[in-house]
Amino acid sequence: MDAENVVERLRGKLVVSCQALEGEPLHGSEHMVAMVRGAIMGGAGAIRAVTDLPLIGLWKRVYDGYEPYITTTLGDAQRIADAGADIVAVDAAARLHPGGLRPEDLIRSIYGRHIHT
Repeated sequence: MDAENVVERLRGKLVVSCQALEGEPLHGSEHMVAMVRGAIMGGAGAIRAVTDLPLIGLWKRVYDGYEPYITTTLGDAQRIADAGADIVAVDAAARLHPGGLRPEDLIRSIYGRHIHT
C-alpha cells in the first residue's frame, strides 16, 4: 500500500502506541500483546510498537466463495511486506485461494517476487 493510501485509510482514526520500557509495569511480550489486542478491539486504525523481535504480518480479508482469509493473495502479501513485516504469514491449508490459486503456488509466487525480507 502506498503512503497516500495509508494516510487516507488512517484519516480520522486513532494510532495507538503500544510499548513499555524495561522496568515499567507493562513491559513484556504478554502485556504488549494484551495492549495491542485492546487497541484493536477499541477501534485503533494503526498500532505503533517497538520491539527487537521479528514482526509477523498478515492480512485478514474475506473473499466471496473462498474459505481462506489470512493473506490469500500475492497483492495482500506485497502490502504486508511493503508495510515492513519481517515475515509474511499465509493460510497454507490445502484449499483454494481467490483466483483458484493453491497455497503452495501462492508461497512460490511470494518467493519468486522476493517479497520475503
